[in-house]
Amino acid sequence: MFSIFRVFLIFLFLTFPIHADPDSDLIDASLKGDLVGVKAALKAGANVDARTGKVVIFSPLRVNDYSDATPLIIASGNGKIEIVKFLIQNNADVNSRSTYGDSPLHYASINGHLEIVKILIQNNANINAKNNLDQTSLHASVKGGQLEIVKILIKSNVDYNFNKGKSIYVSALEGQNIEIFNLLISNFSIFDNKYNSHIRYILFFQILQNSLLLSDKDQSILTELLYQSLLKRSEMDDSEKNTYIFFLAHFNSKNKILFDYQSNEINKNINFIEILPYAYDTNFTIKEIHPEIYFAIARYFAYLDNFSQTEEYFSLGYDRKSSLIEKAKLLKYHDDLGKNYIQVSYKLKKGLPFQIKIKEKKPKMIIQIGHTSMVNQTTFSPDGNTIATISNDNTAKLWNKDGKLIATLKGHTNDVRHVAFSPDGKTIATASWDHTAKLWTLDGKLITTLEGHKSYIEHVSFSLDGNTIATASRDYTAKLWTKGGNFIYTLKGHTGVVNQATFSPDGNTIATVSMDETTKIWNMDGNLISTLKGHTSHIKQATFSPDGNMIATASEDNTAKLWTKDGKLISTLEGHTRCVNLVTFSLDGRYIFSGSKDNTIHVFDL
Repeated sequence: MFSIFRVFLIFLFLTFPIHADPDSDLIDASLKGDLVGVKAALKAGANVDARTGKVVIFSPLRVNDYSDATPLIIASGNGKIEIVKFLIQNNADVNSRSTYGDSPLHYASINGHLEIVKILIQNNANINAKNNLDQTSLHASVKGGQLEIVKILIKSNVDYNFNKGKSIYVSALEGQNIEIFNLLISNFSIFDNKYNSHIRYILFFQILQNSLLLSDKDQSILTELLYQSLLKRSEMDDSEKNTYIFFLAHFNSKNKILFDYQSNEINKNINFIEILPYAYDTNFTIKEIHPEIYFAIARYFAYLDNFSQTEEYFSLGYDRKSSLIEKAKLLKYHDDLGKNYIQVSYKLKKGLPFQIKIKEKKPKMIIQIGHTSMVNQTTFSPDGNTIATISNDNTAKLWNKDGKLIATLKGHTNDVRHVAFSPDGKTIATASWDHTAKLWTLDGKLITTLEGHKSYIEHVSFSLDGNTIATASRDYTAKLWTKGGNFIYTLKGHTGVVNQATFSPDGNTIATVSMDETTKIWNMDGNLISTLKGHTSHIKQATFSPDGNMIATASEDNTAKLWTKDGKLISTLEGHTRCVNLVTFSLDGRYIFSGSKDNTIHVFDL
C-alpha cells in the first residue's frame, strides 16, 4: 500500500511540477536582508522591481509600511546597503513608488541611512519626487530628525514649495529639532516672495503654534531666526513685515527685536479665521489651536483699538482646551525651568493691555473725541489743571480737567512719542519720530523747534529749575538744550537706542538709559561720570531718589537695580517674571516701586 502511494506522488511531481516563485523569493530575501537570497532570486529570473502586493508588512528595524513596495524600497528603508547596490547594478528602478507614493529615497531619508541616500542620488534618484501627501524626501528626513541627510538634500538642490498639509518646519518643531529648523529657515525662508501673503501667514502661524513645544531657550532661538530671516526680505510690504515683528515680540520679549513701526503700518486685514485652521495641518480645526496664539491675536487687536475682536480672541484663548496643551505639558513639566508652563500661559489673561481693563470697568469717559490715532501718553501740568495728550496722529492736545479741548499742537510730521511740562507749567515740550522736539506755550503756540537728532526722539525732559532740556534719541545720543531752544551738548557714548534722559533733583547730573544694556551718568558740561553695567537686556527707565543719592533702573531682564549716584551697584531687585517697565521712589525715599509686564507691582523697603 505504501509503495503504491509513493509511486502516485512521484507521478504527480513528474506530471505537474511545482514551480518556485522567484518574485516572492526576492521580496522575502529583501525583507530579511538576505543578500545571497536576493542574488539567487534574480538568477532564477525574478523581476528586479517585483512588488509586495497591497498588504502591510512591518520592517524589523523600524515600523514602515511596505505596501506595494519594490525590493529596492525595502532595502533602502532597512539600511541594507549591499542589497541596494546589487539591485541598482541590476537596473532596479531608483524612482519606484509604494502604495503611498514613497520612493526608495523617502524610505532611506526618514530612517537615517545616509550612505544609501548618497548612492540613490548618485544613481539619478529624483530628489524632488513627491508622495501622495505632496511630500519630498526632504520632508521625510526632517520628520525622521536626520540632520546630515537634510544637509545632503539641500546641497543637492532639493526644491521646497509649500502647497498643502504639514510643512517641513512643523515636522522639525514636532521633533524639537532647532538645529534642523535653523538649516531649513536659512535655505528656505517662509518669507520668500514666491509665496503669496496668505501662504506666508499660514507658514508663520504654523511655526508659532508649534514653537510652543520647544524649551524656552529653543523658542528664543527660533524667534530670533525668524526675525533675522525676515530682515533679509527688503522687498516685503511694511504692513506685513511689521505684523510678523509684532507677533515675534509677543512670543519672546527677551529677544532684542526693535519696534520700528507705527500702529497704522500693521496689517489690519488679516483673516485669522481663514488662516488659523492651517496652524497644524490641513485636518486641524480651529478648536485645537494653542491658547497662546489666541492671546497674541487678542493683543494684536487691542493694539489696533478693536475691542470687540480683542474680547472675542481673548475668550477663545482663555476657554480653549487643546491637545497641544497636553503635549506641551509632557514636554515642559520635567525641564529645568521648574514651572508650570500652562499656568503661566493662562495667567496672560491678566496681562491684556490697560485699555481693556478700562473698558471692563466702564469708567466715566471725560474725553471722548479728540485724536484720530493711538494715544501714546497723557500727563498733568504741575498745578493739575491741564492735561496734555500725544498721539500717532502727529499732534499733541491740551485739555482742561473737565475734558474740554484747549488747544491742538500741530507741527510734527510723525508720531509724537513723549510730552513734558516745564516745572513752572508754562511750557510744554514734545518729542517726535520726525527727529525733532518742539516747545509750546500753554495756549498752543509754537515757541521753537529743537533740531539736530538723526533719528526718532523717544523722550524729552526738563531740569528741576526749568533752564535745561534733555532729549533722548534712537540715533544713540542724548542732547542738551537751553529753555530757549539753543543747542548745548551732545551726550555720546551709548551703542544702542537711548530710551530716556532724566535730570537729578539738584540739576547737576543727567542719567541716560539705553538698549545697549547700560545707564550712563553725565555732568552738565556733557562729560561722562560713570557707566552703570549689570543689566543683561534693554534698560527701559531710570529715576533718581528724592535726595539724589541713589538711582534706580528698570530693565527687560526682569529686574530693577539700585545704584549709588557715582555708579556703584547697591542691590538687584528681583522677583518679576517679565520685563520691568518702570521704577520709582516714594516721596520720602523709603520705598521703591517697580511695575512689570507680569501684571504686578513690587514694593521694596530701603
